[in-house]
Amino acid sequence: MSCMLRVFGDNLNIAELLKKIKLDPHRIWNKGDTNYDDTILSQSVASFVVSNADMNNFKAQSIDASNFLETNRLDIQFMVQFHGTEGVILDFGIELRDVAIHSDYLSKRLLKAAAMTNVEIELSHYPCAKDNES
Repeated sequence: MSCMLRVFGDNLNIAELLKKIKLDPHRIWNKGDTNYDDTILSQSVASFVVSNADMNNFKAQSIDASNFLETNRLDIQFMVQFHGTEGVILDFGIELRDVAIHSDYLSKRLLKAAAMTNVEIELSHYPCAKDNES
């Protein structure tokens, strides 16, 4: 999953939120739970798959994200306004390229869809292993 939508908040009741929307979460964390490294979580978080495009295909992720935001606009707007929500972020996982200038283009369509739903956009760049490294 290369692009995810996250909703989070210190006092967010994830179970109540999910009862009122049609989106199915990929993962849920409740405040006070421990995560994979035994850190106690200070916020409740739900994440939703937006795109399964590869991390090296930002254009496909962007198109998928625009479609997702447009199709699920009412549910996302509800999440943003739900009691306890502190933020809703669209997070793109992008392969960090070994180039002089690494830039990723945000289309007007994506920006408009994000603005209409009042979500923020995050670009998370990840180094990927080279095929020839041992």
